[in-house]
Amino acid sequence: MNYQRSSNLKKLKVFIAIIAFLAIFNVSKPTNVQAASSDYIPTIYLHGHGAGARSTDDMINFAQTHFHATRALLVVVDRQGVPHFFGTMDKSTYRPIVQVVFKDNMNTNFNVTSGWLHEIMTQLKQNYGVTKFNAVAHSMGNMTLLYYMLNYGKDKNLPQLNKQVDIAGHYDGIAGIKDKPNSNWFMKSGRPAYITYDYQHALKLRKNYPYKQVKILNFYGNLSNGTNTDGRVSTVSARSIKYILRGRYKSYRQVKITGYMGEHSMLHENPKVDRIMGDFLWNK
Repeated sequence: MNYQRSSNLKKLKVFIAIIAFLAIFNVSKPTNVQAASSDYIPTIYLHGHGAGARSTDDMINFAQTHFHATRALLVVVDRQGVPHFFGTMDKSTYRPIVQVVFKDNMNTNFNVTSGWLHEIMTQLKQNYGVTKFNAVAHSMGNMTLLYYMLNYGKDKNLPQLNKQVDIAGHYDGIAGIKDKPNSNWFMKSGRPAYITYDYQHALKLRKNYPYKQVKILNFYGNLSNGTNTDGRVSTVSARSIKYILRGRYKSYRQVKITGYMGEHSMLHENPKVDRIMGDFLWNK
């Protein structure tokens, strides 16, 4: 009898302990979800020309390790422009990351690629409840993002851009194609002396960019070898986004990376870039 009573007492204590644990969990869980919901601003990563997931993997891995971001969704846009979503994301996802991959990764019609991004953003709003987003773009991904904002920036039914990170953007030409090293410069107005068709087109649509809404961080490289380029993009071209969006952005900061680590492709493999970018996205 004493043994049975002791056994029952132990079971009762275990039961009470479980109930107490569940009560504490249920009380604290909404607080955690609420805290996570305040960080439910997905960050979209866009790769450059001829690239894919690997070109943004290191940046995402750094964000996971050092800023506790969550790799939530992979969106693969097929050659017909149809996005396919993989992974899970909801308002409890802490600092969610959405990695975008274009199968047609050499398409330079930015009205087309921005249309693909528009479809992604539409589905993020409809299926994942996204109302705000951040964006990180490298190389040609910057042109997709810029054209998206110029073509659709006034649509308040879409998720609204919060913070924008530009890395090695070729807004006013690519070295050796529509630009040559040391052949362009900024005039007193801040406008490049020579502008490409794409740049001129962007200037015409600049007022579609949301007014005083977006904070911009712009990284550009200089190999310090006399060319004033990152090997692909001149410093003038990479910095020329400031003139396009003058008076429109909420804040603008540019960061120069010099030497080997300032090379075009090394900019998305650079821990210094990753650290500054993470602080900008999540600590400010």
